[in-house]
Amino acid sequence: MYNRLLQILNVIHDLQSSSEGITYAEIQKRLNVSRRTAERIIKAINESFLEIEQATKRPKRWRMKSSFFVPSFKSEHLAVLETASQMYHDKGMSSYAQTMDDVSILLRAGLGTRALTQLDSDVELLTESEGFVFRPGPKETITPETLKKLRYAVLACKAVKFSYLYRYGNRKRPVTVYPYGFLHGTREYLVAFNPSRSRNDFRTYIVSRISNLRVLEDDYFVRDESFTFNSFLSDCFGAYHDKPYKVVWRFDATVAKEASEWQFHHTQETKELEDGRLEVSFRACGLEEMAHHLVTWGKMVEVVKPKILRKKLLQLVKDIQEVY
Repeated sequence: MYNRLLQILNVIHDLQSSSEGITYAEIQKRLNVSRRTAERIIKAINESFLEIEQATKRPKRWRMKSSFFVPSFKSEHLAVLETASQMYHDKGMSSYAQTMDDVSILLRAGLGTRALTQLDSDVELLTESEGFVFRPGPKETITPETLKKLRYAVLACKAVKFSYLYRYGNRKRPVTVYPYGFLHGTREYLVAFNPSRSRNDFRTYIVSRISNLRVLEDDYFVRDESFTFNSFLSDCFGAYHDKPYKVVWRFDATVAKEASEWQFHHTQETKELEDGRLEVSFRACGLEEMAHHLVTWGKMVEVVKPKILRKKLLQLVKDIQEVY
């Protein structure tokens, strides 16, 4: 999303800088995108508050009809960009942080010195008046080069090959996939179609565990138009995608109110039982992540379904007990 915004702002800059106008081919070359993407960018700009016009017919050249103007620009807009940049820096996602910084620079370029002087003091105050609650989680290191290659492969519909460090076994294995996009959460995931005979399905890969990444320039793939991230995530508890199960949890009466304020899954249904307990039910996959989450509720929750989740949770508790 941020990458597309940066692309649009770069094209706006080029439109404003060129008196004769720019062509779709020039946009393709500058941004390394397809003809269809170049057309979509021009269409998006044309439907905005900016006025552009077609300067020539063959080839089609587009130019800015009016100056780049940012309407009702407020200090909050710049402050939220700086906050987002800091969040990405803290997560070790330097490439995303740099993108937010680039967007901020491009937006500032559309403002006069006087306007910036008035805004900067408020921006500084707003950013200093915000903090982040520390939550334990993985500290990832994702190189800008890795994200750059993956983004390019996603846009160009080219296969990628890399070494992947699987969680269990601590061993790297070679993987060749068709990349579709990214998931953002406690970790950064690549969503890709694995065409191998044993997989032949969409999978998620933790980006920080990818190494020796190579884009296969001659191996193109056709995107499955029926695939959407909403449908892919609809059955997921967390990021892992596998067989979905009917899930039923019952929370003790002493924590029923607190549990009722949680959204464990977007399809969940809740029911207050006669003894004061709260029953939560939904259909989802990701039993490993469920088990690790349920441990935080201790004895205040009972897993009713599925049985395999009960076994996973019991084994997890036994493993913890061995340590103590």
